[in-house]
Amino acid sequence: MPSDAHDDSSDGWRIHASILGNLNETNAALASFDRAIRIARVPTPELYFQRARLLEGKPNRVDELLAEIDDGIARLGQLSSLLEYAINIELQRGTTLLVLRVWMHCPR
Repeated sequence: MPSDAHDDSSDGWRIHASILGNLNETNAALASFDRAIRIARVPTPELYFQRARLLEGKPNRVDELLAEIDDGIARLGQLSSLLEYAINIELQRGTTLLVLRVWMHCPR
């Protein structure tokens, strides 16, 4: 956990999460990203991407990865970058019907 000086700093928790991710402490890193997002005045899409990327390459956690992106879409709106990321993950999974439904709702 970051020092007390960073308890209310979204950037401090983001940095902490990144370090934990680099140490393959995925669950702890996810918790730190959650806190960074929760206390950010306005969370950036990058926070959601970084949190989701922790789960890339873990086939048993793809649904969780997509839920991370869904959280970002729910909070920030239908940003094309978040939607495109979700579409790419779904294409890798072979869920083309879902991809088509998501694409139909993408902002243009």
